[in-house]
Amino acid sequence: MDNRTYKTIKADAYPQITFKLSDATIAPLQKNKFSVKATGTLTIAGVSRVITIQANGEVKPDNSITVTGQEKLKLTDFNIQPPSFMLGAMKVANDLTIGYTLNFKK
Repeated sequence: MDNRTYKTIKADAYPQITFKLSDATIAPLQKNKFSVKATGTLTIAGVSRVITIQANGEVKPDNSITVTGQEKLKLTDFNIQPPSFMLGAMKVANDLTIGYTLNFKK
C-alpha cells in the first residue's frame, strides 16, 4: 500500500511535503498552554496552496515545547486523484487528515 501512496503523491518527483510559514498568532490558554493559528504555503506533489492551521502547544517543565494539531485536506486540492485498486473495487476517499507533533528543545 505504501508504494501505491508514494506513486499517487508523485514522491519520486516531489520527495518532500513542505509547509512554509508566513504568519502566526499565539494566544495563551492557561498556564504553560497556548494555541497557535499559523498561515503558510503547503506544498504536496509539486502543488502549493495557502492554508491556515490551528494547533495547541505546551511548555514542559524542562522548557521544551510540544505543538500538536491536525489538518483536513482534499487530495484534489493538490491535483491528486484519489486512487482506486482492484479494478475500482477499493477506492481511496478524497479527504485526507494530516496529524503532526512538533518538539522543540534547547
